[in-house]
Amino acid sequence: MSDLISIEFSPADIQKAFTLIDELRQLLEAQLITLPKAQRRKLLRMGDANEQFAVKSLEYAGQLSKFHPPYFNYDEMKKDMTAYQQLRQLQQRLVPLQAALEDTIMAAGSDILSASHVFYRVLKQAAQMNDPDANAALDDLKKRFELSERSTKPK
Repeated sequence: MSDLISIEFSPADIQKAFTLIDELRQLLEAQLITLPKAQRRKLLRMGDANEQFAVKSLEYAGQLSKFHPPYFNYDEMKKDMTAYQQLRQLQQRLVPLQAALEDTIMAAGSDILSASHVFYRVLKQAAQMNDPDANAALDDLKKRFELSERSTKPK
């Protein structure tokens, strides 16, 4: 049984993290949006290559206003670019934290399930020896174990 992590957070640290997350949410929430899935699928995607295209387009649009059609709003494009770049900077700082959080949760879950499997095997052995306490616990855990096995195996 490998133990990937052994960590402990104080209730005060968890509460402080909740408070900081709530403060961040309150700071940003009024200006962030949530798109419906259908709309997300239809939107153009900004990636590294086309970000450079967009930056250069913005630069030329600032220099060549005679090419602005009536339906083109340069000021809005410039405002959107600034917001995009600011939000990307925030995201780039949050992504490693989110990834570390997910990995730590995965490791803790794996440790818990590994220990649960050890305990389950011990219960099975005790039940084979007709221990009444083991039989009752094993009967309860057996159903859950079978469901667990189907949903937790790595793909």
